[in-house]
Amino acid sequence: MDFSPYGSDFLNEIRSSLENHNVAHAVAIINDNRYFENLKNNCWDLVPVITKYLSSDYENDKLEVFKGCEELLNKIAENSNPEEALLQFIEEIEESEDDTKFVTILFPMLKVLQRIPKNRLNSLAWCLNAIQTYLNKIETSGNEKMVFRTELLYHDVLRFYDILIPYYSVKLNSSTNKNFPLVICKYLIELLGRPLGFLNLTFVEIKSRIRKIAENIVEKVLLVCADPFIYLEMEKVIS
Repeated sequence: MDFSPYGSDFLNEIRSSLENHNVAHAVAIINDNRYFENLKNNCWDLVPVITKYLSSDYENDKLEVFKGCEELLNKIAENSNPEEALLQFIEEIEESEDDTKFVTILFPMLKVLQRIPKNRLNSLAWCLNAIQTYLNKIETSGNEKMVFRTELLYHDVLRFYDILIPYYSVKLNSSTNKNFPLVICKYLIELLGRPLGFLNLTFVEIKSRIRKIAENIVEKVLLVCADPFIYLEMEKVIS
């Protein structure tokens, strides 16, 4: 079956394949070079069709579908219009109510960010703000389930920063461009707020995992910005 570069057939074929859990067919279409223009130009409509299946329910009960959609999302991240894909990924993260979906989108979003010229300060800020927006929705009751959930989420968010910080290392070490370290510093410091800041970080005999996470964030702040008080200038940078 052939699809016109800007037609709806391509999108409908992907949607139908996923609804029937025929992931192999959807992956074959995405990987077919004949449909590269479809992939490149239909990101805005295609991403929601795929992320629908990136939930904890599908990961637990229909892993093949989940893994296939994960592959599809990475293919989009690598080949679609990066500006359009980034905005769509950001929207998906901000509106998500599922931790599995949030974590699964994180790293394709990072791939897209790396395809956008490094001088796009706003793109970086939008991504980091989307992450914080999601974390801010977590309840702060402090019960064991919530603590465990926070640990898992922060583990993946910090992995995201472990890739992000070296990628921007030239910008971070530049004496002529202070805005990039300011932005990253700002959102690292915000990670110490909700929900992490509502948990017990007390050091009693041994460090809890939550305490170690907080220390990891502080180390990253100091790596990015030797003077974290420069964070106070952020309102002048992004307004």
